[in-house]
Amino acid sequence: MRQPERTKAAILAAAELILIKKGLRGMTLEDVAAAASISKGGLLHHFSGKDELILGILQRQMNEFEQDVERRRLEDPAEPGAYTRAFLRANLEPDEHASKVCIAFLSESRTIPASLAVAQQHCDAWRQRLENDGIDPVVAAIVRYAGDGLMFSALWGMPKPDNYDAIVERLLQLTQAADAHCLQAPSTP
Repeated sequence: MRQPERTKAAILAAAELILIKKGLRGMTLEDVAAAASISKGGLLHHFSGKDELILGILQRQMNEFEQDVERRRLEDPAEPGAYTRAFLRANLEPDEHASKVCIAFLSESRTIPASLAVAQQHCDAWRQRLENDGIDPVVAAIVRYAGDGLMFSALWGMPKPDNYDAIVERLLQLTQAADAHCLQAPSTP
Protein backbone atom coordinates (compact mmCIF):
# COMPACT_ATOMS: atom_id res chain seq x y z
CA MET A 1 0.00 0.00 0.00
CA ARG A 2 1.39 3.41 -0.98
CA GLN A 3 1.87 6.13 1.65
CA PRO A 4 -1.16 8.23 0.59
CA GLU A 5 -3.34 5.12 0.79
CA ARG A 6 -1.93 4.26 4.23
CA THR A 7 -2.57 7.80 5.44
CA LYS A 8 -6.12 7.75 4.10
CA ALA A 9 -6.74 4.37 5.76
CA ALA A 10 -5.36 5.71 9.07
CA ILE A 11 -7.64 8.75 8.83
CA LEU A 12 -10.68 6.56 8.17
CA ALA A 13 -9.79 4.20 11.03
CA ALA A 14 -9.44 7.17 13.39
CA ALA A 15 -12.68 8.69 12.11
CA GLU A 16 -14.52 5.43 12.76
CA LEU A 17 -13.34 5.42 16.38
CA ILE A 18 -14.41 9.05 16.86
CA LEU A 19 -17.73 8.26 15.16
CA ILE A 20 -18.35 5.40 17.59
CA LYS A 21 -17.56 7.62 20.59
CA LYS A 22 -19.19 10.89 19.56
CA GLY A 23 -21.58 10.20 16.69
CA LEU A 24 -21.65 12.03 13.37
CA ARG A 25 -22.60 15.38 14.91
CA GLY A 26 -19.94 15.17 17.61
CA MET A 27 -17.16 14.09 15.25
CA THR A 28 -14.91 17.00 14.29
CA LEU A 29 -12.13 17.17 11.74
CA GLU A 30 -9.82 18.34 14.53
CA ASP A 31 -10.61 15.22 16.60
CA VAL A 32 -10.05 12.93 13.64
CA ALA A 33 -6.78 14.62 12.66
CA ALA A 34 -5.47 14.35 16.23
CA ALA A 35 -6.50 10.69 16.47
CA ALA A 36 -4.80 9.97 13.12
CA SER A 37 -1.67 11.88 14.23
CA ILE A 38 -1.80 14.31 11.32
CA SER A 39 -2.60 17.97 10.93
CA LYS A 40 -6.06 19.16 9.99
CA GLY A 41 -4.51 20.38 6.72
CA GLY A 42 -3.17 16.87 6.11
CA LEU A 43 -6.63 15.46 6.67
CA LEU A 44 -8.12 18.03 4.29
CA HIS A 45 -5.56 16.99 1.67
CA HIS A 46 -7.25 13.56 1.60
CA PHE A 47 -10.85 14.55 2.38
CA SER A 48 -12.26 17.95 1.38
CA GLY A 49 -14.46 18.17 4.46
CA LYS A 50 -16.54 16.32 6.99
CA ASP A 51 -19.15 15.11 4.49
CA GLU A 52 -16.48 13.59 2.25
CA LEU A 53 -14.86 11.96 5.29
CA ILE A 54 -18.21 10.49 6.30
CA LEU A 55 -18.73 9.15 2.78
CA GLY A 56 -15.24 7.66 3.01
CA ILE A 57 -16.24 5.83 6.19
CA LEU A 58 -19.37 4.52 4.52
CA GLN A 59 -17.47 3.42 1.42
CA ARG A 60 -14.83 1.70 3.56
CA GLN A 61 -17.47 -0.17 5.57
CA MET A 62 -19.30 -1.25 2.41
CA ASN A 63 -16.04 -2.43 0.81
CA GLU A 64 -15.09 -4.39 3.93
CA PHE A 65 -18.52 -6.02 3.96
CA GLU A 66 -18.14 -6.95 0.29
CA GLN A 67 -14.71 -8.44 0.99
CA ASP A 68 -16.19 -10.47 3.85
CA VAL A 69 -18.98 -11.75 1.59
CA GLU A 70 -16.48 -12.69 -1.12
CA ARG A 71 -14.22 -14.50 1.36
CA ARG A 72 -17.19 -16.49 2.62
CA ARG A 73 -18.36 -17.22 -0.94
CA LEU A 74 -14.97 -18.66 -1.82
CA GLU A 75 -15.15 -20.90 1.27
CA ASP A 76 -18.50 -22.34 0.10
CA PRO A 77 -17.94 -24.75 -2.79
CA ALA A 78 -21.63 -25.52 -3.34
CA GLU A 79 -23.06 -23.67 -6.30
CA PRO A 80 -25.61 -22.32 -6.92
CA GLY A 81 -26.47 -20.12 -3.96
CA ALA A 82 -22.96 -19.65 -2.55
CA TYR A 83 -23.13 -15.85 -2.81
CA THR A 84 -26.54 -15.74 -1.14
CA ARG A 85 -25.34 -17.93 1.75
CA ALA A 86 -22.18 -15.82 2.09
CA PHE A 87 -24.24 -12.62 2.12
CA LEU A 88 -26.50 -14.05 4.83
CA ARG A 89 -23.58 -15.23 6.97
CA ALA A 90 -21.77 -11.89 6.63
CA ASN A 91 -24.94 -10.09 7.77
CA LEU A 92 -25.43 -12.39 10.73
CA GLU A 93 -21.79 -12.58 11.82
CA PRO A 94 -20.38 -9.04 11.53
CA ASP A 95 -17.32 -8.12 13.53
CA GLU A 96 -17.87 -6.00 16.62
CA HIS A 97 -16.14 -2.89 15.24
CA ALA A 98 -18.21 -2.94 12.03
CA SER A 99 -21.38 -3.28 14.10
CA LYS A 100 -20.46 -0.27 16.25
CA VAL A 101 -19.65 1.84 13.19
CA CYS A 102 -22.93 0.79 11.58
CA ILE A 103 -24.98 1.73 14.63
CA ALA A 104 -23.26 5.12 14.96
CA PHE A 105 -23.62 5.81 11.26
CA LEU A 106 -27.24 4.75 10.94
CA SER A 107 -28.39 7.00 13.75
CA GLU A 108 -27.51 10.18 11.85
CA SER A 109 -26.59 9.30 8.27
CA ARG A 110 -29.79 10.69 6.77
CA THR A 111 -28.37 14.16 7.41
CA ILE A 112 -25.88 13.53 4.58
CA PRO A 113 -27.89 13.04 1.38
CA ALA A 114 -24.94 11.62 -0.57
CA SER A 115 -24.69 8.75 1.92
CA LEU A 116 -28.02 7.40 0.72
CA ALA A 117 -26.74 7.36 -2.87
CA VAL A 118 -23.58 5.45 -1.86
CA ALA A 119 -25.60 2.93 0.11
CA GLN A 120 -28.07 2.55 -2.77
CA GLN A 121 -25.26 1.80 -5.23
CA HIS A 122 -24.00 -1.01 -3.03
CA CYS A 123 -27.50 -2.35 -2.40
CA ASP A 124 -28.19 -2.41 -6.14
CA ALA A 125 -24.95 -4.32 -6.77
CA TRP A 126 -25.80 -6.82 -4.00
CA ARG A 127 -29.33 -7.27 -5.36
CA GLN A 128 -27.95 -8.02 -8.82
CA ARG A 129 -25.42 -10.51 -7.45
CA LEU A 130 -28.15 -12.22 -5.42
CA GLU A 131 -30.55 -12.34 -8.37
CA ASN A 132 -27.83 -13.94 -10.50
CA ASP A 133 -26.63 -16.49 -7.95
CA GLY A 134 -28.23 -19.41 -9.79
CA ILE A 135 -31.20 -19.78 -7.49
CA ASP A 136 -34.71 -18.41 -7.69
CA PRO A 137 -34.34 -14.62 -7.30
CA VAL A 138 -37.38 -14.58 -5.02
CA VAL A 139 -35.68 -17.07 -2.70
CA ALA A 140 -32.51 -14.96 -2.75
CA ALA A 141 -34.56 -11.86 -1.86
CA ILE A 142 -36.35 -13.66 0.97
CA VAL A 143 -33.02 -14.81 2.42
CA ARG A 144 -31.54 -11.33 2.05
CA TYR A 145 -34.39 -9.47 3.69
CA ALA A 146 -34.79 -12.02 6.48
CA GLY A 147 -31.05 -11.79 7.12
CA ASP A 148 -31.19 -7.98 7.07
CA GLY A 149 -34.01 -8.08 9.62
CA LEU A 150 -32.09 -10.40 11.92
CA MET A 151 -28.96 -8.28 11.54
CA PHE A 152 -30.71 -4.98 12.28
CA SER A 153 -32.50 -6.53 15.26
CA ALA A 154 -29.12 -7.57 16.65
CA LEU A 155 -27.61 -4.12 15.97
CA TRP A 156 -30.40 -2.50 17.96
CA GLY A 157 -29.88 -4.94 20.85
CA MET A 158 -33.04 -6.96 20.39
CA PRO A 159 -32.85 -10.48 21.79
CA LYS A 160 -32.52 -13.31 19.32
CA PRO A 161 -35.70 -15.31 18.85
CA ASP A 162 -35.72 -18.63 20.69
CA ASN A 163 -35.62 -20.45 17.36
CA TYR A 164 -32.84 -18.27 15.87
CA ASP A 165 -30.61 -21.20 14.90
CA ALA A 166 -33.53 -22.97 13.22
CA ILE A 167 -34.41 -19.79 11.31
CA VAL A 168 -30.86 -19.37 10.05
CA GLU A 169 -30.61 -23.05 9.13
CA ARG A 170 -33.89 -22.83 7.18
CA LEU A 171 -32.68 -19.73 5.35
CA LEU A 172 -29.47 -21.52 4.41
CA GLN A 173 -31.45 -24.58 3.28
CA LEU A 174 -33.53 -22.38 1.00
CA THR A 175 -30.38 -21.53 -0.92
CA GLN A 176 -29.51 -25.16 -1.62
CA ALA A 177 -30.10 -26.33 -5.19
CA ALA A 178 -32.83 -28.82 -4.23
CA ASP A 179 -34.76 -26.22 -2.23
CA ALA A 180 -33.91 -23.11 -4.24
CA HIS A 181 -36.92 -23.53 -6.51
CA CYS A 182 -39.44 -24.48 -3.81
CA LEU A 183 -40.87 -20.98 -3.57
CA GLN A 184 -41.23 -20.34 -7.28
CA ALA A 185 -44.69 -19.50 -8.45
CA PRO A 186 -46.31 -22.38 -10.30
CA SER A 187 -46.01 -22.11 -14.05
CA THR A 188 -49.16 -21.24 -15.92
CA PRO A 189 -50.29 -23.36 -18.85
